[in-house]
Amino acid sequence: MRNKIINITIALASLALTFFVLEIAVRIYLNAGFDFKNFLEEKRTLLQSAYPAEFDTDLGWIPEKGDHRENVWGTAVTILENGIRSNGNNEYSDSDNSRPILAVGDSFTFGDQVSNSETWPAQLEKMNNSPVLNGGVFGYGIDQIFLRMELLASTYRPEMIIFSFIPNDIGRNELSERSGVPKPFFELSEAGDFTLINDHIIASPSLPLDKVRKLLGYSLLVHKMLEKSIPRLWLQGGLESTNIHSEGEQVTCRIFSELERFSKRTNIEILILVQYPGFDFNENIKLVNNVIGCIDQDILRLLDMRYALAELKNHDIAKYQNLFYGPLEGGHMTKEGNFYVASMLHEIISKQYEKEN
Repeated sequence: MRNKIINITIALASLALTFFVLEIAVRIYLNAGFDFKNFLEEKRTLLQSAYPAEFDTDLGWIPEKGDHRENVWGTAVTILENGIRSNGNNEYSDSDNSRPILAVGDSFTFGDQVSNSETWPAQLEKMNNSPVLNGGVFGYGIDQIFLRMELLASTYRPEMIIFSFIPNDIGRNELSERSGVPKPFFELSEAGDFTLINDHIIASPSLPLDKVRKLLGYSLLVHKMLEKSIPRLWLQGGLESTNIHSEGEQVTCRIFSELERFSKRTNIEILILVQYPGFDFNENIKLVNNVIGCIDQDILRLLDMRYALAELKNHDIAKYQNLFYGPLEGGHMTKEGNFYVASMLHEIISKQYEKEN
């Protein structure tokens, strides 16, 4: 028994010494110094993750301007003025002769997991040979997408707006807080009033870490290993969202009505683009049907990706799977998936141009 205890003690001591040596080596290699600090706490941003976000009093958060070489996806992410994502080439200028297309939406528009030039707005710009501004923001609900559209449209005066959403964005209309960050939301009264609530949006300090991550975060070695292997879980953790009501569908329908009025008032064409994660999207069809049934398609154009995706999935499952990352990564689109979306949009826009000319 005594020998067994001695052997266990020696093994544990060896592990501790090995860990200590590796910790020292990593700190020296990365020139991180030897301060006793929590590296995870330092790395977490507004969304308690490695998302390149900054606080915004109107929208809760927007992409943070700058070249973000370190991010949760490990891709090239460059953010320009007003939180517009770069397309990886010469950027749009107000002095350009042509009015841009403005793309707004959530992470599927922003381009989670792909680089600047691989998002569908970037690829559409190349196909059209005319500017497309990527105003997508990760984590947005349809309410935030609408508010951001209004702000960006007044700044850039687009010729056309592509308003994209996925089914989950409908439920996000019901949140006053998303992953620990306050967001604006709309309330509907029995009298039909449509009220924006945003007085709760204030910059707040970082939320406290759970005990395990708070302890492990003091190790640079552990931090770097887990940041690479399980970035979302390590950096973001299980942050909660706060439901404020259950009228996500009704709010969406009212927003579509507002879009119709906006299009008539500004004479800007608006195309509603419905995108889907790569895993089974059939479970959300009823929800999508309920809201797109509110759209007056004589005023707003509609591209619902479900039909093309379902046909592709039935006839060429390998190609379909190549369009998406896995469910654990949010089912976002790959470079090829973003090309697929851009191609469909380009076809619609080209036909419209031919019709008008």
